[in-house]
Amino acid sequence: VRTYPHVILWHYLMAIVLRLSGGSLLIVQVVQSVFWLQALVYSWLLFKSDERGSAGTLVYIVTLASLPACLIFGVVFYQDVPAIAQVMACFYYLRHRRLVLSVLFLLLAISIKETAFVMIPVYFGLMLVAYPWKEYRWKAVARMCVVAIVFIAYFVMTVGVFINLHQKYYPYAVVRPYIQKMGVN
Repeated sequence: VRTYPHVILWHYLMAIVLRLSGGSLLIVQVVQSVFWLQALVYSWLLFKSDERGSAGTLVYIVTLASLPACLIFGVVFYQDVPAIAQVMACFYYLRHRRLVLSVLFLLLAISIKETAFVMIPVYFGLMLVAYPWKEYRWKAVARMCVVAIVFIAYFVMTVGVFINLHQKYYPYAVVRPYIQKMGVN
């Protein structure tokens, strides 16, 4: 169990896979490879769903699959490929106006790697493309507000879980007495 702040889902998910597999690093590697495959499939689906045609789809996927960094991260036990896979799935479903699935995949990406939160502004920008302002005016605003509330609730919940799991983490332990002096427990 980690005693420093880090994304909860990634480490616990892989620890569960390792434990259920009897400590087989091969099985963990297979799970990592499935995330790599997911990233390539959703990249292909997203690129293919572009209305301008799919002439460059195969070139795009082959280029992506052959980049040295992608190959290394696709094989090494690393968070980036699973997070990218979820982001690609998120944007694919957003393009097809499947809002609930797109939000769930983005939250999953953030749960796997915390820096995926930088995709939230991009997500809202793409929402305006997926739900054009002229057609959906108030529905688009309502959807964006609901999604924003879901993101805020998710962050508040995960911060609460983090605080409960890591109360002995040094910066938190140092700051906690000051927080308590303000009357917050």
